[in-house]
Amino acid sequence: MEFRFEDKITAFDVWKLSMYHVYHSMAGVCNIVFAVAIILVTIRLWNPREAVLMSIFLFCCVLFPVIQPLVIYIRAAGQVAALPKDMVYEINASGIHIIAGNQKSHLTWNRIRGVMKEHGMVILATDAGRGYMLTDKTLGTYKDSFLEFLESKLEHKK
Repeated sequence: MEFRFEDKITAFDVWKLSMYHVYHSMAGVCNIVFAVAIILVTIRLWNPREAVLMSIFLFCCVLFPVIQPLVIYIRAAGQVAALPKDMVYEINASGIHIIAGNQKSHLTWNRIRGVMKEHGMVILATDAGRGYMLTDKTLGTYKDSFLEFLESKLEHKK
């Protein structure tokens, strides 16, 4: 079986993955608790005559629900901008061939550490600490057959 996918990763895809990992960690739980607590404190202590203090409270209220996601999106946009625009993944029995312009690389199946199925994407983790993201829109209608193929190849590796 052979698959060929053109890379269609957007800044939103990377942002979504980053936000998922942030808010499914202890830091994310602390962010949520802090945001709820500071909103309640701001409501409780609201006093328009204390403009400086209220400005600090309002900044803290938007820090995690607004500013942090915005900063993560800017970082994701920078990461996507650094990626080659014409990446193609050719996946077959011998491994994964990555073509970016005139550069080619080949990963054999024994270099693939695992497959992570995240919301709306599949990430292929390599032994070099790299990962290759294939979104659902990239995989299209081949997603199920591709996942079955990956499982069969990685089972043979064990």
